[in-house]
Amino acid sequence: MTAAWRWTQERTEILREITTVFPKERWAADQLVAQLYAEGDTRGIQELLLNTLASNPSDPRLKNNLANVILLRKTQLDRGQLDKAHRLAKEAFDTAPNDPFFASTYAYSLLIHGKPDEAGKILAGLKTEYLQIPSIAAYYGVIEARSGHKDLAKEPLTRAATAPLLPEEKEMVRLALTQL
Repeated sequence: MTAAWRWTQERTEILREITTVFPKERWAADQLVAQLYAEGDTRGIQELLLNTLASNPSDPRLKNNLANVILLRKTQLDRGQLDKAHRLAKEAFDTAPNDPFFASTYAYSLLIHGKPDEAGKILAGLKTEYLQIPSIAAYYGVIEARSGHKDLAKEPLTRAATAPLLPEEKEMVRLALTQL
């Protein structure tokens, strides 16, 4: 009802309550993540994913998504949290190395940890149609730009620059475009 009536704040509150009381109700967590994503609330997404992962610690999708938001918020976090994000990204990637979301998160983690060549190798296996997905294009473009492959970075970054992304992702893309 809150969604139909466009009561955004009330909808967020109800979804938070459901995810707190019933942490395994994936539909509520998915809807809340989508709501927080639309609002650009990366911190809220991180808190939700931390709580959700605690109730389902083996879910690779949750591991990947939590690793991703931790890496995006890297300037606000300590080295231990970045190492945790790297571990989660690797665990998710190892379960499904062909998943473009897992691959892009793990590759970005490698880049953050100063391993741009390894990051590039991970993304080299991506199918070109995956670069039509704005978030995949963003990470691919950033990694290629930082690896000195400006020709490969330009088109994906241009695509990502106009897409609805989290504020940290938009800034990441903006900075990468300045390197071209």
